Amino acid sequence: MRNVFKGGLLYIYCERFWGDGLGLRNSVYLVNKMKRLNFFTLVVFVLAYVFVFTGYIVYDYSLTLKKDINTDLGISVLTHANNVDTFLIGKKDRAVDFGSDGFIKNQLRDLMTGHSEDAMNRLDEHLISNKIIVDDSFYEVFALDTHGEVVGTTGYKVKRGMDFSEDSLFLNGKSNPFVKDIYDEEFARHGIVLSAPVFLDDVFVGVIVIRMTMDGVQGILKYAEDLTVGVSGQMYITDNEFKMITFSRFLSGSEQGAFVQNVASESVVRCFTNVGSWRDVSESVDFRGNDVFGVALKLEEANWCLVVEKNKDEVFWIPFKEKLFSLVMFAFISILIFGIIEYYLRWRLKE
Repeated sequence: MRNVFKGGLLYIYCERFWGDGLGLRNSVYLVNKMKRLNFFTLVVFVLAYVFVFTGYIVYDYSLTLKKDINTDLGISVLTHANNVDTFLIGKKDRAVDFGSDGFIKNQLRDLMTGHSEDAMNRLDEHLISNKIIVDDSFYEVFALDTHGEVVGTTGYKVKRGMDFSEDSLFLNGKSNPFVKDIYDEEFARHGIVLSAPVFLDDVFVGVIVIRMTMDGVQGILKYAEDLTVGVSGQMYITDNEFKMITFSRFLSGSEQGAFVQNVASESVVRCFTNVGSWRDVSESVDFRGNDVFGVALKLEEANWCLVVEKNKDEVFWIPFKEKLFSLVMFAFISILIFGIIEYYLRWRLKE
């Protein structure tokens, strides 16, 4: 008769122990030896599993990382650039609407023949009573004649007679709606300037100008940051002089970097020089000295670039830790199942 002692991964034929006086003692010895062998086998199996699977995770994640970050940052920058452009279109339309006001047209036409004090007073009153009040973000509205001179204004900072003939808001605003960023020295604040031409019977009679806060754009970016860029990331806008024109949540001071902080990361330079595709995420050092993944997209309604950045550590380690947690849980379950099988085999062995 043949007995078979089952010891985990081994089948040991103990026929030579059957029937002699030392059979029981040899059987106990053999059982203990198989227990140690099973434990050693378990340790080797678990270590090999963890090593191989961890290596696979690191390799797989390194291959998919660039693709994932391209997709995430690309969707984020495209979505919120569209939001900013939509906002600016609405404000440009408001400037065009001001320029289509019949009263403003007539006053500017009358002022083409000479600067009448009465005409300028009427223009001031109209701008104060009917224009600046339509939007809480507007803090100054004024009108320029065909020579770029202020002939009507809502504020005490921009005076009649001030010359804007060489300013881009006049030079560009003579033909099309125009928007640019500005550090407004008169009001000691950063903001946006909108300008639009005024025509009467297809004759150019002047330019209407709106100065407004950056609050609307900043609100779009703040909402987007809370949703998309994580703990270490940020979203901001730079102008074509490589200056940040919106706040950074990582900078202190009243301006939080706006019109103070220079930005020359690879993604920003590529955005303004049109080198390569904006969809290609760059790896560079940001103005804080942190290694980041970044992407920048040129806005359609202004000569600005919207920048989205995330720290490399956050991009890599947070998802990797999630994968590692799954690995540990799977290893724990595997060990548990292996232990149950071993216990069952040991119980059968004793019988």
